[in-house]
Amino acid sequence: MINKDLIKIHNELSSLISMCKRKKLRHYYNKNIYQSRFLFFNNILVSEEINNSPYRNIILNFLKTSERCMPGGSLIAADMFCKKIISNRKYVPEFNKEVVNKESLTNIIDDFIFDDKNKDIILNCLSFAGPNGSIYCKPSKNDIVAVTKTCSPRIYTSLDESFTDVYFRNIDETSKAFISIAMDAYLERESEIMTLLEHAKKENLPIVVFCRGMSENFKRNLKEIILKNSIYVYPYIVKFDNDDPFLLDDICSALNVEKVSAEAGDVFYKDLLKKSNIVKLKLSKDFIEFYDKPVSAVNKITEKISKSYDPSLQQYLIKRKNRLSPNITKISIPEKEIKLIQDMKSAVRLYNQIATGGVIKHDNVHYPKKSFDYINQMTDSIVNSINQIGCVVKIKSEEKNVWSC
Repeated sequence: MINKDLIKIHNELSSLISMCKRKKLRHYYNKNIYQSRFLFFNNILVSEEINNSPYRNIILNFLKTSERCMPGGSLIAADMFCKKIISNRKYVPEFNKEVVNKESLTNIIDDFIFDDKNKDIILNCLSFAGPNGSIYCKPSKNDIVAVTKTCSPRIYTSLDESFTDVYFRNIDETSKAFISIAMDAYLERESEIMTLLEHAKKENLPIVVFCRGMSENFKRNLKEIILKNSIYVYPYIVKFDNDDPFLLDDICSALNVEKVSAEAGDVFYKDLLKKSNIVKLKLSKDFIEFYDKPVSAVNKITEKISKSYDPSLQQYLIKRKNRLSPNITKISIPEKEIKLIQDMKSAVRLYNQIATGGVIKHDNVHYPKKSFDYINQMTDSIVNSINQIGCVVKIKSEEKNVWSC
């Protein structure tokens, strides 16, 4: 049998849950009205019935943990708690697994955020940032909120096509630290880079090589070496182009390495290691993205632009500067349109949770699967604990004005 204090808690939570689902809970701040599942826990904190209950600390800690597990998690946790308490733990939430895709993000934002303008802004910002973006929310007193996206420098050059299926058959990109080298040479024999291969095997690091081209014999023997020794070598071809003669030089600047060239007197077996560098890169079959920004190279090109009076040369220098500079784009949103920055932070957390743990649908609302399962297990534990403990109620003596148990 449920005691009267638990019944009061059940009735209060059920009332708040019903009002939230019917979008009747509103929050007023700074002359604005806010509506969101993310704000449900605020109603718990100001509830007199809950604050005066002997179960106050247990319920608040339980719902606070649910919020840490998932933004807006206190709502589904409170709902499960009420149903499990009233059914004596017989209630088991039903749900359907769904495929994670772009619609999953839209669905979960629709379910958790009630304000249409705020919802559209958040979806636009997430779409603008992209799946690999990081969003940092900073308060501002400006009339316009600027959303800035900064991308690492990216140079477009292709992996030798005979190695495409070796590395990018099942994936589109790979990010890690590489031993990097740029060679102004056409490679004919694998012995020309043998010192680099031995160093890579010793350090257990992959290699990325930029060169002018490779013979078929070199490719065949390199593949055999890769298979026998478990060494990963990514050869990118940078052919000389009259329209872009300094592409290899720009790659050297981005890698912070010196170009290896026989014409400059370099001896491959001696100078490869000396002129190589370990750099974190993102590789695909069509481009290389550099995590470290080549600031000094950009500054040098900027200086050349300011000193040049040749329009065609200036145009080419600007092209070189742009590909070595971080790509920064902006969108601006009137500040009055943004209702609550907390919605943005919570939406990003939900996006990450469904991307890594899957998504389910319960009572026509989408949730991150792992978080939903954890809250369900935690609710079982809390209900079981409450059923096993007794309550000590403090009674105030009106005559002596003291507390007694």
